[in-house]
Amino acid sequence: MSWLINMFIIFVITWVAITSMEKLKTITEQSKRKKLSLSFGALYIIFGLIITFVSIEVHQSAWSTNGAFMIGFGIAIPLILRKQH
Repeated sequence: MSWLINMFIIFVITWVAITSMEKLKTITEQSKRKKLSLSFGALYIIFGLIITFVSIEVHQSAWSTNGAFMIGFGIAIPLILRKQH
């Protein structure tokens, strides 16, 4: 049952990352886009670190995987948007 919960959480994280990138694409000014993509990336990294450290403290290795996915998305969002220009 825990794998089902983990897959749902990974799906939600992926969906939020994709929809936030779609919203970032609609912004016309590049300086605003860069600042917004960096803030989205930083937000994902911060939440990922919090989830990872809390899951390590309570010995839930599956949650640390979800935190690692969030950290990866936080790093990937600004890089993907930078390559599109």
